[in-house]
Amino acid sequence: MKSSGASKAKSTTRLFRPAWANRFATPSLMALLHPLKAAHAPHIRHARAKLLSIQGMQEVVAWQGVWRWTLVYTHPSLPNQVWAFLVPDPSRPLLAVPVAEAVLSSLPPKHLTRAVRDGLVLAPVVAGVRWATWELTSNTLAENVLAIAASRVAIMNVHQGRPATAARRAS
Repeated sequence: MKSSGASKAKSTTRLFRPAWANRFATPSLMALLHPLKAAHAPHIRHARAKLLSIQGMQEVVAWQGVWRWTLVYTHPSLPNQVWAFLVPDPSRPLLAVPVAEAVLSSLPPKHLTRAVRDGLVLAPVVAGVRWATWELTSNTLAENVLAIAASRVAIMNVHQGRPATAARRAS
């Protein structure tokens, strides 16, 4: 006969999932950001502040499967697309920017830092989009990645014959 202590331990373990990993309970922003390590928290906050400083940017907490609960950023300049994702994984926070293959070839390689360039080149491609992710290790990296996100919008707008006003405000 199994002891009830083993089943109690198993059910208790399920109750104490970190907020960002509990799919069945939408966490508050505070619950997502609170468990970040002291070394990571300033970089997530900096990236978030930069994103929210862009006029018209919308932030939503959404379940993103492998990334779990994630801060998803959308902007009217990219209808039906995501501008960026901030993944508040307490042990390894990520900043992700989906970049279309067509846009990647238009980015000026001389203006990309090695970390940003490597993130773009090594990113997996799904349906013509590179899903580039970077571990947020510094504010400078966050700014360089967000500059790529802004450039992506400018390039897409040029291809579509629209002015790139949102991208100019983002850089």
